[in-house]
Amino acid sequence: MENILYLINEKYDNLSKMHKKLADYILNNSEKAILMPISELAEESTVSEATIVRFTYKLGYSGYKEFQKALLDSIKYSLTTIQRLDVSKDLSDNKLIHSQVNSDVNDINTTFSQLDPKVIIDAAKLIDESDRIFIFGLRTSNLLAQYLAQYLRMMGFDIVLVEATRMEPFEYLVNMTEDDLLLCLSFPRYSQRTIQCIKSIYDKGYKIISITDSETSPVYKFSKISLIARSSMNSFFDSLVSPLVLVNTLLQALSVVTKRNVKASFTALEEFWEKNSTYEKI
Repeated sequence: MENILYLINEKYDNLSKMHKKLADYILNNSEKAILMPISELAEESTVSEATIVRFTYKLGYSGYKEFQKALLDSIKYSLTTIQRLDVSKDLSDNKLIHSQVNSDVNDINTTFSQLDPKVIIDAAKLIDESDRIFIFGLRTSNLLAQYLAQYLRMMGFDIVLVEATRMEPFEYLVNMTEDDLLLCLSFPRYSQRTIQCIKSIYDKGYKIISITDSETSPVYKFSKISLIARSSMNSFFDSLVSPLVLVNTLLQALSVVTKRNVKASFTALEEFWEKNSTYEKI
């Protein structure tokens, strides 16, 4: 996913006088421009709407709508929750519902159209070959980390869930060895502590798999294998729909490639659940 602000800077010297004027306004006011209809952007930047449309064509976009979406994707990591909330506040009730659903569906389709199945299998094999799996995700990513940790434990894996509760995250990781693996989940807005910890493990030469949202994610460059789950930002919250589907796919792959006796683990669990009436019988 190319950052549109970088693209504008790259092409800046070859732009016309009016396109440079528009580019200057967008580069200096990108957080405002993502919310502006084309008429308002034309007024604020003192160029015509036709100039804006031609500018978007020059950058390789089909029109203003696609350009504005790309601009939002490029700066979403720096937006505050209040600025994110403003993105969706003017949607009608009908558009509000369909906008989020369509966004999640598009994220899932984009994720799996770009995902090489071999990468999922390779990640599953690397997890299965490791002694302990340290699962690390802070803030909203912690929801995915807990979900993944629960099912891997039930499958018989030795799991250490790294959290920022009673201990600092690195205190969980200090006893990690070269036979273990760090499975890091990181989505915008990226946690500084996540980046610091994963870099320290990378510097030791230990194995890292990341599940993140793009190749520009701060954790991507530290990972032996990186699984990319596209995640669009449409409001103040981070949608975890596409990442969760990717986590489910990884679990499915693990159930196929693992040398562990998963069936025995689930048999013991089912016997325990039955004995202790864990689930209501219907």
